[in-house]
Amino acid sequence: MNEAVLREEVTLLTRLIYSNKNQHRSYLWFTQSIEVKSWSIKLLTKLQQPSSGFLDQFETRLLRAHDSIIQNLARTAIMAIGVTFIASFSRIHTIIKHLQILQNTLPYPTQSCFILLHSL
Repeated sequence: MNEAVLREEVTLLTRLIYSNKNQHRSYLWFTQSIEVKSWSIKLLTKLQQPSSGFLDQFETRLLRAHDSIIQNLARTAIMAIGVTFIASFSRIHTIIKHLQILQNTLPYPTQSCFILLHSL
């Protein structure tokens, strides 16, 4: 479930970045948004592998990008796109927190999907 939701968020984030890359590409917050997208794509592949602290690193970068947008949100030029990016980052952060909880409660966190499927 988390992987499907994360994949949807990555698709949304990819569309947002693609449609706004020409007018915002020089801003730091936009560069960090591109970084969040690439880390989200890496996270999709890492979900199939054993944990290596990747979620913690990803969460740090996600929060840094979120803070950068919040600082620049007062400027009216980026308000609409900034709020949209913040919403996407918030949903990705929720998924990361859920994955961290699963990692701490299951003996083999990367196999959590398989455990849940076999329990049904």
